[in-house]
Amino acid sequence: MKITTIIIKTPDGYHLAGTEFLPEQTNGIGVIINGATGVLRRYYQDYAEFLCQQGFTVLSYEFRGIGESQPIHSDAPAPSMLHWGQRDMDAVLIDVLHHRQRFISLRSYSVTQTVMSEF
Repeated sequence: MKITTIIIKTPDGYHLAGTEFLPEQTNGIGVIINGATGVLRRYYQDYAEFLCQQGFTVLSYEFRGIGESQPIHSDAPAPSMLHWGQRDMDAVLIDVLHHRQRFISLRSYSVTQTVMSEF
């Protein structure tokens, strides 16, 4: 497995910090991990490594304003959750489609977690 830190540039002035996990033997499927609200990408490290060991090429990243993802210049728009969904996720997908040919097949799934508590 090869683990590499990458930077993805957004059109509106941010560098998104990411980590790419390349398997020794690929199954031809890429996985993009879109983190939870305000969560650093290292939180998903074990999961990404597990997927990579199964042959998946994996990319995890941090949304603008989180962790190492910072504005390129001072007049970049302030980070917001709206921008995470509208701009950051688009920039990552475009980067994968145009620059990361190792993602031979990219499938889209949404996995959510519901937290319940008893009173």
